Amino acid sequence: MKIKVILILLLLSLNSQVSFGQKLLALFEIKESYLDSVDRALIIPKYHLKEDTSGRIFYQNELIFKPVNDFKHSIYQIFAEKFLVISALNEKSITSNLRYLLPKNNLIIIDLENGKIIYKGNVKNKYIYDIYYDIDNVLIIELANYIERIVAE
Repeated sequence: MKIKVILILLLLSLNSQVSFGQKLLALFEIKESYLDSVDRALIIPKYHLKEDTSGRIFYQNELIFKPVNDFKHSIYQIFAEKFLVISALNEKSITSNLRYLLPKNNLIIIDLENGKIIYKGNVKNKYIYDIYYDIDNVLIIELANYIERIVAE
């Protein structure tokens, strides 16, 4: 029973990068993204983004992120088609196949409407549950300590 539940959870986790109800998509997973044949940059026209070979991120051809210091090794994901989530990785996680599924620590969140950084901080090893603006236009980031799924037989 335990092995079956663990296997199901593992398969669900590996099969989708779901943070509860919302999905975090890696930039290379975005439909219509492509590699530029000249400078080998990843182009994501839908969000006006470009990631060059050194990991720098451009929004409408303006540099908005450079991987330095705590963010020297980072992963880039789109959340709810509205936000770019940049997560710093430690040296041990760089080569892990599960790096996109790991809980987050140092985060930068960029609003894809204007390319501006709207959050930079440490969420202390938590998963992103939701990101949105409330009715007063205040940014809300909902976090969880762990993802729990219960499989009934």
